[in-house]
Amino acid sequence: MNWFTVALMLIPRIKNIIKEAEKFFDSVPDSGVQKKEYSIAILKELGIALTGLGDDEFDKLWVHIEGALSYIIDLLCGILFSHK
Repeated sequence: MNWFTVALMLIPRIKNIIKEAEKFFDSVPDSGVQKKEYSIAILKELGIALTGLGDDEFDKLWVHIEGALSYIIDLLCGILFSHK
């Protein structure tokens, strides 16, 4: 399995994960960085579960996946929470 395939598997789940992070950190001021780190961590664990790869093997893919997902998270946050 290549990194692009894994990223495509995770993209549909990003919106819900972002919304959960928003709820989880709702009472924490200026928590944008924590929300993103939380979302990335959840996506990584989900990726491991979806692929069934071992940690070392998945980490090689994750190097490529994380950058793509980070960009998508920023984009979606700009759309979903532009009112804040």
